[in-house]
Amino acid sequence: MIPITQQLRALKRQASVNPDAVQELMGFLETNKNQLQEANKRLVQLSAKNHYSKSVAEKAFSPVVQQLSRRYYAQYGDDDTPYGTLFSPGTLKEVVKQWTARFEKDYKAGRFSHLEPRQAIADNGMLVDLAPELNEKNISGKDLYNLQLLAQRFCEGEEWKDLFDRTWETRSDLVQELLGYIQGDHERREFRNMVDALWVRNAKKARR
Repeated sequence: MIPITQQLRALKRQASVNPDAVQELMGFLETNKNQLQEANKRLVQLSAKNHYSKSVAEKAFSPVVQQLSRRYYAQYGDDDTPYGTLFSPGTLKEVVKQWTARFEKDYKAGRFSHLEPRQAIADNGMLVDLAPELNEKNISGKDLYNLQLLAQRFCEGEEWKDLFDRTWETRSDLVQELLGYIQGDHERREFRNMVDALWVRNAKKARR
């Protein structure tokens, strides 16, 4: 039988929080934030239905944080510091808590509006369905050029330009990333509507 003092020490280690490990893992999550897109999308959809809660968000982020902590340790860990020592349950819980708070802040700022149900407000104030993408597996050079022109008009800063150096499977993936660099709900809606109008116009020309 394990002495009660050893059990208490073990429980204390599990509950303890390593601030340095929290900071490192938060940075790693930022670097790999695409891995959290599915959780973000699910939570945004729940918010649209008024089913969101902090506990639900923490449950959604928890397995992803666990997975990325394992990946972090595989890349940067060492034998002198076991995984359980670096990322105690208390540390992982704190990371989930902080990432959830960050999600809520970004959601209120409109950073995830591109994940909301695919509707937009037209100029007349009516809700309209966004135009479907045609031939989205093929991102033509013309599409990339036009998207870059629109991005120059709407996107903040310079970091968005790096997106055009990457390979994208669909136009939608690139557009969703660009929306994250646009400040303001009205500007994001205008950008998305202009993109849809552009693709519909190109599709009509292609069918002629």
